[in-house]
Amino acid sequence: MKEEGTRLYFYVEYYGAIPSSYDYSRAIYIYMDTDRNPQTGSFRNELGRDYYFYLTGDNSSSSASLSKWNSTSKSWNYGIKGLKPNARLAPGLNYMEI
Repeated sequence: MKEEGTRLYFYVEYYGAIPSSYDYSRAIYIYMDTDRNPQTGSFRNELGRDYYFYLTGDNSSSSASLSKWNSTSKSWNYGIKGLKPNARLAPGLNYMEI
């Protein structure tokens, strides 16, 4: 992760190659406890998850979105921000940049 002004950049590396088939893609969730308080957010594994990134892709396309925990309704506000990954995707590669 890299911070530059008001932007955060993530480099996500898969254990295997990004799939080269349109019939199969990989997905990853990155949960963040932004206030470092396990009492706020969606609690799991001793982490108060306030936000999460959802990333998915195959060798031809990728997408990413950001969701936020709503403490009033006790549920996720899905896709509050669509993100544009700089998906350097090609057969045999195992990473994408967001």
